[in-house]
Amino acid sequence: MYPWLTGELLLLPYYFVPQDFDACSGQVLAIGDGVLFELIGNQFGGDGTSHFALPDLREHEPVKHVKYCIATTGTPPV
Repeated sequence: MYPWLTGELLLLPYYFVPQDFDACSGQVLAIGDGVLFELIGNQFGGDGTSHFALPDLREHEPVKHVKYCIATTGTPPV
């Protein structure tokens, strides 16, 4: 059991992205069998059939070297 939910956004003060997370920098991911696509769909980009994009929140980071990350693996929300 993970202590976070899939799709949960965290503002983290690290120079790295923790395991089971991706930076919210607009990158395109394969849909695969992940729960994350079911949660956010292709509202941030991608074709919706094989790829989707994560939100790009780099312009909204409040302090340099602090980044928004999204949980790509975790407990599925109910």
